[in-house]
Amino acid sequence: EGRRIAGKIFTKLNLRAIKQADGVFAITPRFEKILLNYGVKPGRIYVIYNGISFRDNRNIAGKEDHAGFNIINVGRLEKVKGQDLLLKAFKAANLPQAHLYIAGSGSQEADLKKLRQDLALTDQVTFTGFLTQAELRQLYRK
Repeated sequence: EGRRIAGKIFTKLNLRAIKQADGVFAITPRFEKILLNYGVKPGRIYVIYNGISFRDNRNIAGKEDHAGFNIINVGRLEKVKGQDLLLKAFKAANLPQAHLYIAGSGSQEADLKKLRQDLALTDQVTFTGFLTQAELRQLYRK
């Protein structure tokens, strides 16, 4: 119960701060609509997508040969990021020729590794931990 109350207070404080900000970044048009519904003025919302910086990754050496294909998730291992749903979807997709790499660290790491084991995906899912940009480029080659 206490967490729910704290969460509501945090949300209200965030909304107040967002409404008073000169500008707010939204990572998708859908999130932009959510901000509009909360009363943020349209001229203050800027949609800037997350993604791979192609400029930084133009010089990635050629792709490594391998059978099948790889799926890569890069981000904090936090509940809000939804890697638990990713693991469940990966299992449901039943892709024996695929390998999932999860790059990042965070408070959900132990729970996600347990879920990987519970879903019998230990051979198909690799947790890399935090990676530098150079290490990420190596992973992208796969």
